[in-house]
Amino acid sequence: MGNTIIPVDDKLYATLSMQDESFPLVLSHDDLSNFAHGFVNWHRQTTLEISVILEGSVRVCLLRGEHRLRAGESFLVLPNTLHAVQPVANEAGRYVTLIFEPRLLTGFPGSFFDNAWYAPLVPACGGFVRLSGLPGWDAIRAHVAFACERAGHADAGAQLAVQRALQDAWRHIAPALAGLQDAARREDRRIVEMTQYLRAHYAEKFSLDAMAAHLHVSRGECCRYFKRMMGMTITDYLLDYRLSHAAQQLAQTSLPVTQIAHASGFNSPSSFAQFFRKKTGLTPSAYRAQKR
Repeated sequence: MGNTIIPVDDKLYATLSMQDESFPLVLSHDDLSNFAHGFVNWHRQTTLEISVILEGSVRVCLLRGEHRLRAGESFLVLPNTLHAVQPVANEAGRYVTLIFEPRLLTGFPGSFFDNAWYAPLVPACGGFVRLSGLPGWDAIRAHVAFACERAGHADAGAQLAVQRALQDAWRHIAPALAGLQDAARREDRRIVEMTQYLRAHYAEKFSLDAMAAHLHVSRGECCRYFKRMMGMTITDYLLDYRLSHAAQQLAQTSLPVTQIAHASGFNSPSSFAQFFRKKTGLTPSAYRAQKR
């Protein structure tokens, strides 16, 4: 199991940037075994993502459920949609993703394409579409395959061809984008509130009662909902966040390890060292020395 993780801000937006802003598209080849905990962590983005499963099966987890896809199938994640990608037990999970900004489709805000094919169809809450289940799937598959094949070429002719292929695919995708429910907005806000609460109180002794009261839910619902949405328990998420904060402090400051341990929410330096070594394979002091 690897340690790759998608960096996110406090609202769970991915903070990765495009390498070429003049042609905002990235082709990503991913293997779930390379990610921390074996899955792509919860995040959202302002871009569109079209993924094609190459090997095995994956579970695309959303706030209102999950979708299982196997090799040969494809899906679209719209902007502002919280999602994670998890493996199916005992199966590989390899896929390729086209990540691109909407302007590759629309040209510019208010254009004919934007007004007719994009803006009215994509609610602010975003959403998920199983492309391999649409009536125009054969055409979509051909256009997406062409875009993936040419995406690595930097010449203007190839970029124009990729943009045209994405627009052609979108003409078949657009009819499926109507009717995303308001419930998605509510669920989206709820999980963000949960993670914001944990990030705001990570240095304190955690109280499930206080968190549940803040969110106006029961203790049990708080735990069940977080586990269902995030794919991990509140305790695991909080521990990971505390360790990430401590690692940053070790690398970037000269504060004593004991002070960092307490400031990161650990009861004692010994428990901090134990969890830190289990996570990184190094003691806090050795980690600091390595980063220096």
